[in-house]
Amino acid sequence: MDVRKSLRGIVGDWTGMNRLRMMPDDPYGESRASATVSLGAKGGVATIAYTWAYEGELQEGLLVIGNGAQPKEVVAVWADSWHQGPQWMECRGTIGEDGVLSVEGSYAEDAGWRIRVDPGAPEQLRLAMDNIMPGTDYQVVEAVYSRAE
Repeated sequence: MDVRKSLRGIVGDWTGMNRLRMMPDDPYGESRASATVSLGAKGGVATIAYTWAYEGELQEGLLVIGNGAQPKEVVAVWADSWHQGPQWMECRGTIGEDGVLSVEGSYAEDAGWRIRVDPGAPEQLRLAMDNIMPGTDYQVVEAVYSRAE
């Protein structure tokens, strides 16, 4: 499977909720969220531009995903105005048989970030982001979207 096959069914505009927590035992806070999924370069690259809010302030993120050199391998760059900015994070990962993309990058020598894109059903899109640190690996963000009307 490649990026085009995995994500072509979710191209378009989405609205939903973003849930964020800082630490594994913290409760999630929620905000309204939106996303736009596009294919470019004749379907070889996908972009997911998304918005969410933290303490009432609008935040933006962009994930650019392309095929890697090997089958089922993907490469990505990610930037988010709150999580990862102003520079981007370079990520590498795979596409599962179910079409779920999972990429990881590092933000410190012993710490990283995992982003999962689950195209699941044609009417639902899920993004999840995990903090990967020595001795702990936990979900920080879960965004669930439905097709925008």
